[in-house]
Amino acid sequence: MGFLKKIFGDAADEIKKNLEDSRNDIRKNLEDMKRNAMADFSKRTTSSRDDDDDDDDDDAPRIILGKFSNGVLELRDDIEELDDESLEDYKNVKKIIFPRGLKKLDSDVICDQDKLEELDFSLVTELREMPDDFISGTTKIKEFIVPQGVKELGDGFVGECKPGTKIVIPSTVVKMGYLNGESNNDLVVYLFASRLKIEDAEEDIKTLYVLPEYYGYYAKLLKECDSEARLREMPADMMNIYATAFTAELAKTPAEKSTPVPASEPAHEPEPKAVSTPEPAPVVAPEPAPSAFSGLFSPRLEALINSALQDGVLTEQEKAILKKRAEKEGEDWDEVEMIINSRLPRKEQTSPKKAVELSDIKRAHLFLSFKSYEEDDYAYLFLIDDNQLYATDENLNTPEIPSTDYFDNLDDYDCWIENLSDEYQSFKQLSESLVNDFVEARIDEYDGDTSALAIDSKYTVTIFVDKEKVYEETITSR
Repeated sequence: MGFLKKIFGDAADEIKKNLEDSRNDIRKNLEDMKRNAMADFSKRTTSSRDDDDDDDDDDAPRIILGKFSNGVLELRDDIEELDDESLEDYKNVKKIIFPRGLKKLDSDVICDQDKLEELDFSLVTELREMPDDFISGTTKIKEFIVPQGVKELGDGFVGECKPGTKIVIPSTVVKMGYLNGESNNDLVVYLFASRLKIEDAEEDIKTLYVLPEYYGYYAKLLKECDSEARLREMPADMMNIYATAFTAELAKTPAEKSTPVPASEPAHEPEPKAVSTPEPAPVVAPEPAPSAFSGLFSPRLEALINSALQDGVLTEQEKAILKKRAEKEGEDWDEVEMIINSRLPRKEQTSPKKAVELSDIKRAHLFLSFKSYEEDDYAYLFLIDDNQLYATDENLNTPEIPSTDYFDNLDDYDCWIENLSDEYQSFKQLSESLVNDFVEARIDEYDGDTSALAIDSKYTVTIFVDKEKVYEETITSR
């Protein structure tokens, strides 16, 4: 029995060893087949991608900057700076949506994007400078809206834009060089900035649209430059173009507004926590936390209000945008305006200033403004200097402080009144005399034609010392 047991035991061991070897061979063959199949699939996928140059997404970039689909690259919100290598792995990009936190751009960011057609800066709020020669490497961009908040435009920042390209420049810009340097008057520019020096850019501009209140300033500037650019008032449909920057975020759901998870770090589900029933606590009304919305109006209108008031000043352009939105939503504008004014920062109470007297003035700007029978607005500029009144033929359309360049040489202007303080004891006396003298001179100049006079015989005299308005009164002419 012992002998047979040994024989059967050896046979069993041999069978077990053979089975283990077979199992290992099968496992090895399966792993080889899986590895070969994956390699073949990867090869076929890469080949298919390389064969289609116009596919939405080219080879996967080494650095993921955001979502890329159908030629549209939407950059992540946490990106603050883009340099000349940031987009080098992206091909066939037709549109770039820049993130709200963007603070800096290099000149060559888009230089290799030859299929680029659109640049969307509508979310951007923190960019302060547009670099030199920014638009290069593509000639397909037909419109470029500089984001609100940019203060300086680099030389040639729209360098390779085609003739007729629409360029929109916000009110925040204070410095601008030439646009494309071609000097062929081919760009259409919508300029919201006030009294910007554009001498270096005028040769690049075919048509310049400006706000009505700055029309007189830019008309004089283009005339001095002997520019061929056509000057036009801003169209009504362009007045609220920067309001669209505030609505994109409002369209998102709360989940979409949360801070994105970086592409290199997968999101993890939070570990479940033990649930315990706490002791009942007294209900206390929470302190109201700072919020973008007060709940009085729709989120869109609230966002517009908060954006307009972020600098503590409400301009006429911003007020027009808010009024249009409020009336569209069925709100009573008088009520909305009252609430807006209540949110403006209150000025500190100071002791009343001593009223400025005519005899106190050493130098001041005086405007004589009125509306003519032809519904045209006039604001003729005068200068009080060293107790004398000088007249100019400058009509600035609206009484706003002009550049001091107007009065570099007083010999160029007529002295209407000498020794002001000897002849007039008050602003009112001066204003009445000035209005009547002006009307008589106007009638003589136009051979009795009264269409050049005020439609209601009312003229407003406004006086500024430095930039402070010290007097304003409406006078009815004789």
